[in-house]
Order: sequence, then C-alpha cells, then structure tokens
Amino acid sequence: AEDQLIIRAAIENGGLENIDRIVETIKTTGALAYTARRASECVDEAIAALEPLSESAYKDSLIALAQFAVTRNY
Repeated sequence: AEDQLIIRAAIENGGLENIDRIVETIKTTGALAYTARRASECVDEAIAALEPLSESAYKDSLIALAQFAVTRNY
C-alpha cells in the first residue's frame, strides 16, 4: 500500500527521489510481465476487430503497427 502511494505521487507530481524504490517495486511485483501480457491481449483483440475488413495495404499497416507496439524494445 505504501509503494502504491509512492508510485502515485511520482506519477502525479514528478520527481526522481524514489525512483530506485519504484523500479524495485515494479520488478518484484511482476508488473512488467503483466503489462506486456495485457498489451499482447489488446493487440490480439485489435487485430481480430480488423478481420471483417477487406485485405489491403491499410489493414496490413494497422496490423503491423499494433504488433510493433508490443514488440519494440525501447
């Protein structure tokens, strides 16, 4: 609960004074893995929503953009 307050304060107010604690909390709670999994699920849903569209360069670009959003490394 205290970690949540520290993270919320950092988001709302900025600042780096608690960055080490925040990074450690993110690592130890599995937040990154959870977020990556949820993002991948959202991409799957987005691609499925495009299914009714005719094949086109535009549809291919939307699919590629969605996939890029979850595979980029920066």
